[in-house]
Amino acid sequence: MTLMTYTPRISIFDEFNRIFNGINTYESSKTYNSIWEPAYDIHEDDKNYYLSFDLPGIGKDSIDISISNDMLIVSGSRKSVSNHNDNYGRVNSIQYGDFQKSFNLPENVNQDKISAKMKDGVLSMTIKKSKNISEDIKKITIK
Repeated sequence: MTLMTYTPRISIFDEFNRIFNGINTYESSKTYNSIWEPAYDIHEDDKNYYLSFDLPGIGKDSIDISISNDMLIVSGSRKSVSNHNDNYGRVNSIQYGDFQKSFNLPENVNQDKISAKMKDGVLSMTIKKSKNISEDIKKITIK
């Protein structure tokens, strides 16, 4: 049997206190300038893989794209643009600081044929598929 607390009257101020206490607890526990992960989409067709990263407020000079050990690594940094000189901010949900996202590249990727462009805060990447990978099933004889 589940026991439930009976509260005959709930004050609207109790609800306000619950909301504001939750905000303060959340904000004080949040660590800024830590690594965060931007939102991204991955799509593919017969010839390419497509990656799109949502990076508003980040210029292309703040982004680095590299390949190491068959891993595609997208990293960068978003600087805080806050111009408030007080310490009375209540809600800060925009993530600032360094970010990094790594992807294992499939075998059928041509690592020399990767392009990227930045437009309106969206980083779009096209990764060409290689035709060298055989998708035929090969039978192995057991001796």
